[in-house]
Amino acid sequence: MCHITAIFLGIMGIMVACVAFAALREAGMFGRLGRSIGATCVGLLSIAGLMMFFDGGQTAGAPRPARSDGDSLIHGILIPYASLALSLLLILIIRIGQVCFRRMGLRRDREDRLVGDGRRKKPDEAGSRLTKRDKYRE
Repeated sequence: MCHITAIFLGIMGIMVACVAFAALREAGMFGRLGRSIGATCVGLLSIAGLMMFFDGGQTAGAPRPARSDGDSLIHGILIPYASLALSLLLILIIRIGQVCFRRMGLRRDREDRLVGDGRRKKPDEAGSRLTKRDKYRE
């Protein structure tokens, strides 16, 4: 395994562990030690799932060994943890994209019309009708 892959797996494991710790804190079922242990286990399982996903242990030209039922069971257990890590990575990428677009001044207002200068259009400029709630505010 190359160094970049190891660094990526470590970062993803830490990120998943932090999110799991926050989720367990909101659940309120465990003490601090229980939350820490649970978050660490989820982070380590997501690293193992990502290792299974990215590095199947196969090299080019090497024959595939026969899989046993135990291997498929382990892969079945690790797939949700790998998908958790990948979905958190996707959420992070989307959030970074939103921040970048917001800094460039491009955002969408309520009517899904692109506003370039960062100001909110008035309802008559946007071409939409006033709702009952807007009429009572005036």
